[in-house]
Amino acid sequence: MVSFKELRLSLDAIAFLSAKCGDFVVISPSLDTDVDWWVGRIINRVGNSVDPSVNTLFQVVDIDTGKVLTVNADVIRGII
Repeated sequence: MVSFKELRLSLDAIAFLSAKCGDFVVISPSLDTDVDWWVGRIINRVGNSVDPSVNTLFQVVDIDTGKVLTVNADVIRGII
C-alpha cells in the first residue's frame, strides 16, 4: 500500500516535470509546512545535461515582488 506522503512526493515530481514557460507555479522549499510558499511565473527553464527535456532549474518571477529568481525544480509544489 502507498502511503499519503509517498503519493504526495510522487505527485510533486510530476508537477515539475510537466512545468513549462508561462506557467504559474506554487513554490515552497519545504514539504513539511503549508505556510512558507509563494506563487511565481516561469520565464525560462534549464534542462538536464543528460536529457535536456527533463527540467532541473527554472527562472521564475515572484508575482508579489517582481523579483526574478532561479529555483531548483524540486521546490515546485504545483502548477496553477
